[in-house]
Amino acid sequence: MNGIFHYYAVKFLALRGGFAEDEAEIIAFSCQLVDRSLIPIAVESERGKSYRITPTHHFGFWDKAQEEEVWIPFHFFPSGDGDAGLRKDGKVEPMVVRPNSQPVKELLVEALKTRNPYRVGIALHTYADSWAHQNFIGRNKGFNRTESFSPVPPVGHAQIGRNPDIWSLQWIDPRLIPELQIIDNEERFFHAAKKIYQYLSTYHKRQFSDWELVRWQLEEIISDDMPSKENRYPRKNRIGEDHKLELDFRLNLEVPELDEGRWFSEAFPQLDTRRFLRPGNTDRFVVASHEVRKILQLAELAPRKVGSDFFDSHIYRWSEAAKEHRKVANKIMANI
Repeated sequence: MNGIFHYYAVKFLALRGGFAEDEAEIIAFSCQLVDRSLIPIAVESERGKSYRITPTHHFGFWDKAQEEEVWIPFHFFPSGDGDAGLRKDGKVEPMVVRPNSQPVKELLVEALKTRNPYRVGIALHTYADSWAHQNFIGRNKGFNRTESFSPVPPVGHAQIGRNPDIWSLQWIDPRLIPELQIIDNEERFFHAAKKIYQYLSTYHKRQFSDWELVRWQLEEIISDDMPSKENRYPRKNRIGEDHKLELDFRLNLEVPELDEGRWFSEAFPQLDTRRFLRPGNTDRFVVASHEVRKILQLAELAPRKVGSDFFDSHIYRWSEAAKEHRKVANKIMANI
């Protein structure tokens, strides 16, 4: 899923689920930031205390460390379900992602128990991705291969591109049995939205029997942007459609355009986030240069100097929540 769901839809659902505006914003921003914290940023406070911002996404070179530290705990949470009945080849893989699986539900429940909005937002990202990334695994393995002769390595859903993450798209997953190959993302995303709404309502000890009304409100926002069922595959101008859908969410929620570098800017006034995080377009050069430095064993960039108030910032609290999320994820996965 992209920011249309992870930020705008999650904020919509948090508000409808009973959260106040400030907490709903932290939850939604934390959810989306999982896709935008790309490299470990070293900082050093004026008191000499050092720290590293936790990376939770990556667009550079794929390696085992990225699988264990980033892709699996944050984006491709394993279900432990080795059922081969969905695939034409009958392959079994316990690391496969399944929507609303018991392990990913446990991950979300553990976050909700903390009542920490940063933890809740991060866990909602992983939980929502269990719908978008179902039938893939967070490793570089042939299990993910959708094209026999693709030069793209079969890492996650890399060979199928962004197809699983686009709300209004229908696409083909050739690995599945014929009756399951046509994937309707709208159907998947609404299933995810319903379960998220139920969890967030329960968090506030509220009934969620009004889901059909909430669904109708959500459909009202997106209906004008959805192509007809007959015209969803292939989709010709999905970037333009996404921008229109984002605008409709903004108008409904009465929020400004999402500034994905805002928490970085607040913590690092001297950091040019216009280069580090371009609105709507991750700067892959930042990641690539970081990876090249590692491969060539060059010295790391000097830590960025911050004031003592850094340890009260949103980005610090989010980073600490991400570390705790990974720790809990690893504990759950140890039992799979």
